[in-house]
Amino acid sequence: MSKVSKGYMGEVIGKLGPAVGRQWKGKNVMSAYQKFPHNPRTEAQQLVRARFKRLSQLSSPLRAALLEGMERYAKREVITECNAFVRENWPNVTALTPDDVTVNYSALTLTKGDLPEATFGAVDYGTTTHLHIECPLTGGSDQPGASTNDRVYLVALCPDRGQAVLGAPSLRSADKVSVNVPASWDGMEVHVYGFAIGAKDSRNPGKASATGYCGSGEVA
Repeated sequence: MSKVSKGYMGEVIGKLGPAVGRQWKGKNVMSAYQKFPHNPRTEAQQLVRARFKRLSQLSSPLRAALLEGMERYAKREVITECNAFVRENWPNVTALTPDDVTVNYSALTLTKGDLPEATFGAVDYGTTTHLHIECPLTGGSDQPGASTNDRVYLVALCPDRGQAVLGAPSLRSADKVSVNVPASWDGMEVHVYGFAIGAKDSRNPGKASATGYCGSGEVA
């Protein structure tokens, strides 16, 4: 039996469906339940497990981005950044069967916060400089609460490789932001995301913006 506090998907202690809630380093974490001695393995249970597994698989390569973009939210909720990712993206993964799981990549949330978003132009998937994905920064510095010194990041996710790369940050006042990707991604489809983190010298140090989906394309 599990104990749930703080409402839906809040603190969970004990077994809850296909997962187990426990304390880890002062945070509440969810992990897959590995042993099912009396498990009826109903179709509904299998679909939930398939969704949970896919989100957990996605959270691993995206961990560097989640540590930046989910840090404040995770601390407030007393959960890990990866569990925050699973919680926020549960509606973005569907399963028709345990082996037929679909991810709505354009809706993925990698960050959570109310810092003003950075705005992005069209993505260059490496046609100008090989394996160097680049995106123009087209505005956002003049929004209330934004600082020209906010850090803006670009994230490239390659589902076929099960890998993601977080680029070095640019200032919000810069004209572009970029990320270099591995040579093994050449010719593969990637999804690109961008977000901002509040500057240390601003009124919102460390605060995250919402995630911006910049689009998908083939690495050249």
